[in-house]
This record gives sequence, structure tokens and C-alpha cells, in this order.
Amino acid sequence: MQQDIESGARSVLLRDYGSGVAVELCTLFGVIEPFPSHFHDYYMVGIVAGGNRRLTVCGRDYDLRSGDLLVINPGDPHSCESADGTKLEYRSFSIPSSVMDALLADFGVSREGVQVPLFPEPIVRDAGLFALALDCHVRGCEEAGDVDGVVEDAEPFYLFFERLLSASSARRRELGMPDALPESESVASVCRYIEQGFRSKMTLDDMAQVGRMGRYTLIRAFAREKGITPYRYLLTLRVIEARSLLAGGESPVEVADKLGFADQAHFGRVFKDITGVSPGAYRASYALSGKKR
Repeated sequence: MQQDIESGARSVLLRDYGSGVAVELCTLFGVIEPFPSHFHDYYMVGIVAGGNRRLTVCGRDYDLRSGDLLVINPGDPHSCESADGTKLEYRSFSIPSSVMDALLADFGVSREGVQVPLFPEPIVRDAGLFALALDCHVRGCEEAGDVDGVVEDAEPFYLFFERLLSASSARRRELGMPDALPESESVASVCRYIEQGFRSKMTLDDMAQVGRMGRYTLIRAFAREKGITPYRYLLTLRVIEARSLLAGGESPVEVADKLGFADQAHFGRVFKDITGVSPGAYRASYALSGKKR
């Protein structure tokens, strides 16, 4: 039986598919609100079971429809909102980079160059792959396995990801994916400043001073090169760190204070905007599984 964490509509489950292949399975039903621009430090493979969304990934716009698979690389900024007022029914796998590397090695799929993103396009339209993904996610949610969340029948998971990664590799070859373009030193310096100090309070003026440019110029340059504004970049890094702290058992109050949020309410809004679940629900998912990061 699936353990729902929040109102029966939004949940995060931890599942272990063996050999250290541990992933988060997220379920979001009845979502109408938008997701603001953010990024993850993991691969996200999403299943759009209902609802149509306007999606932006790395500055490019897409139509995301029911029946699509959404595949996002770590660090790729993305946002979405309802396209027609329909509610989103969404399931996803959050795959840490180390786990994805292990899967690639297992399947013998080449990354074909360090700079080339694993998933060249964010939307995959393949009815067979969609059916496999949905079956795999539903099985993972329904089969709790033992107290540690180990899935007994891991075959659907491996069958789906082997086909997805093979399709991705073929598509990258078709596109002749170029290496990533270098960023300017000004934007790079602001990125380093945010990455080193995101746990502390900082302002746009602080960032602009580091980049030696005006605030508006910084926002434009940063958004053009990174696909996300500097303040959203800061908030996203805080949420990435918050996930780790919450999974380790720290309370939302402790995390909000440690990461420079104005208060717990501000932290809660930002965290839910980006992840779809509240900090308390996310922390509870790890407490219920008996696992800590």
C-alpha cells in the first residue's frame, strides 16, 4: 500500500532497487499551481499522466501534454504552468547522478563526452516507454517491500531505464550534440559567490558588486547564460541543501535558520514551490522509511 505523506495527493516514497540503486518516487495529483524556475542536483524522469503544461527548459519553451515523459538533467533550469486550466497528474523518479552513472555502466550506454547532457531533449513521446514508466512507478508505489523500502520485483525499473537511456544515446548521436558554451567570467564569478555563500543572507546588490555590473545588467546576463535569475539560483541551491538536511532528520525550523531564510514560513513556501511537497512531508518520508542521508 502506498504511504501518502500529504492529503493523499502528494507523496514522496523512497525505494531501493538493489545494489545501491536508491531513488525517490514522487506523486503529485490535482496540481494547478505553477512551478517557478529552478533546477535539481539529480536527474528527474517525470510521467505526465494528466494535464497540459507550458514548460520552459534552459530558456526554450515546450508544450508538455498528458502522455509525455519529461527528462531533466541536473543543473537544467526549468519551470512550468498550466496551459489550459487542467490539473496536473504527475509521477517522477529522482535519480542521483551516482546512481545514473551506475545504470549507464550496467547497461553499457556511453555518455559520449563529459560536456554532453545525458538527455538532449526534455520531452520524450513514445507510447511504449510511457507505459513502461507508468507501470514501473505504480509498482514501486504499491510494493513497499520490507521496512527499508526494498522493491522485490525490480525488473520493470531496469527494463524501463535501459530503454530510456538507449533512446537518449541514439538521439544524441542524431543531433550531433555540441559541447556546452563557456559562460562569461562575470557570471561565473557571481555563480561561485552564490555557491560558496548561499547559506548566508545575500542581496542582489552583493551579487552585482561581485560581478562588477549593475543589478539589471546582472539579471539579464545571468538569465541569458544560466537560464535562471541569480535570486532563483540562490533559492534553488538552498532547497537542494534543505533536502539533504531534512532527510538527515533536521526540523524545518532548524533548516530555515541554517540556510538564511527569513523565517520558517518563507522556507516552506519556497520549498513547496520547487518540490511540490512541504518540508515536513519531505522529512516524514525519510522518517517513515527508516533511512537517513
